[in-house]
Amino acid sequence: MFRQWQKGETVDKADWLIGHDIMGPTAKARGLTCLRDMAHPDAKHCLAPQPTQYSQVTPGMDPHFSSGPPNLAFYTACMEYGGHSWDPIGKVWYEVLTGSGAMPNMTMKQYASRGRQVAQTKFSGTPKVFAAVDKGWKHVGL
Repeated sequence: MFRQWQKGETVDKADWLIGHDIMGPTAKARGLTCLRDMAHPDAKHCLAPQPTQYSQVTPGMDPHFSSGPPNLAFYTACMEYGGHSWDPIGKVWYEVLTGSGAMPNMTMKQYASRGRQVAQTKFSGTPKVFAAVDKGWKHVGL
């Protein structure tokens, strides 16, 4: 989101890749283009492919590996809403993590539920925000 903000990119112009600028020559020679791809967490061009569905996440799974579903939910919500990732979808994600009611040990189900709640209350005059957040979480099985 920060990189998109720096470039002034809209969600449809962004590449959604994490770590594409740190890939070394050996990784590139193997066809790897990034650490992760938020739009396609399980893509073969990622150094660290991730699950795409909540049902694929298991208890105790490494949080970097299990971040595929929430990354994909964010991407999906952003694409559904359009515009810039930081406004308003990014504001919802940020509020869930930092606002009142945020919990350091929140489960993914709680995170999704809280995201819907924040979208509905903080953006009550814009139902499109809730619809986008809801679609994102439903897309990954939550």
